[in-house]
Amino acid sequence: MAKFIYVESTVIKYRGGTVVLYPLAKYQPEVKPLHGRKVHVIIIAEEWRYSL
Repeated sequence: MAKFIYVESTVIKYRGGTVVLYPLAKYQPEVKPLHGRKVHVIIIAEEWRYSL
């Protein structure tokens, strides 16, 4: 059964060609049951602009 889960991630890390998303702590209960499962992810990235 497919379902939609909205999760905000804080960090994207690359390990040997693999992308790892780290969800915020409040989303951990929803994300942990997905461990080891194949998931489809849509990433909406915010553009950060820093001014000095």
